[in-house]
Amino acid sequence: MSTTDDTEHANADLGDGTVPVASESVRKRLYYGETAYDFFGKRWWGIGLSALLVLISVASFVGRGFNLGLDFVGGVSWDVPAESFTVDDARQVLTDRGLDGEGARVQELSGDSGARLKLELKEQTIDVREAVRADLAEAAGVVPDDVDVRAVSARWGDTVTNSAVRALMVFLVLIVAFITLRFNFFMAIATITAMAHDVVISVGVYSLLGFEVTPATVIAFLTILG
Repeated sequence: MSTTDDTEHANADLGDGTVPVASESVRKRLYYGETAYDFFGKRWWGIGLSALLVLISVASFVGRGFNLGLDFVGGVSWDVPAESFTVDDARQVLTDRGLDGEGARVQELSGDSGARLKLELKEQTIDVREAVRADLAEAAGVVPDDVDVRAVSARWGDTVTNSAVRALMVFLVLIVAFITLRFNFFMAIATITAMAHDVVISVGVYSLLGFEVTPATVIAFLTILG
C-alpha cells in the first residue's frame, strides 16, 4: 500500500466511535509538548505588530487623551433613580438651571437597585448642588433623599494618582533589583519592557474607546504590572 493510502487510512472515520489514529497522534503530541512552531522565525511579524499597537496607543494618548472620571477632575455627581426618568429629562433639568454648558455628563447605569442616571458637573456651590438635587427629585418623581449627591475635589484624584505613581516606581525598582541579583541586568530590562508594552497597549484601548478612567482603572493597570 502506498504512503498516500496509509495517510488516508489513518485519517478515515473508523465508524465505531473511536478516535482516528491521526487525531490520537496529534493529541498525544500536544499532551507531551512534542509539537513545534517556529516562533523565532516569525519574530519580526510579532515585533512589527507590537510596535504598531504601541504606536497607535501612544498616538491616542497624545491626540485623544483620556476620559478622566470625577475622581481625577473634581466636580459633583447626582445619582437618580431612572424608572421613568430619561437622559433627556436630566439634561432638561440642567438646562433649566443654566448648567448645560458646565461640562455636563449624563450616564445610564444599571445594577441590583435598578436603572439609574448619573449626572456629573464641574464643582458647584452647596446651594446649587441642593437646588439641582431637588429639581432632579421632582422630575424623577422621587423624594430628594433618593438622589445621592457626591462632591469630589480634584486634589483627591491627584493624591490617588501620585500615590499610585510612587508605588509603581518602588515596585519597578524592586523588580529590577531582584532580577538583576537573581539573573542579570539585561533580563531585568527585558522584563520591564515587556510589562510596559502590556500596560501601554491596555491604556491605549481605554484612550481609543473613551472608557472612563477611575481609581479602579489605575488599580487594574497596576495589577497588570503585578
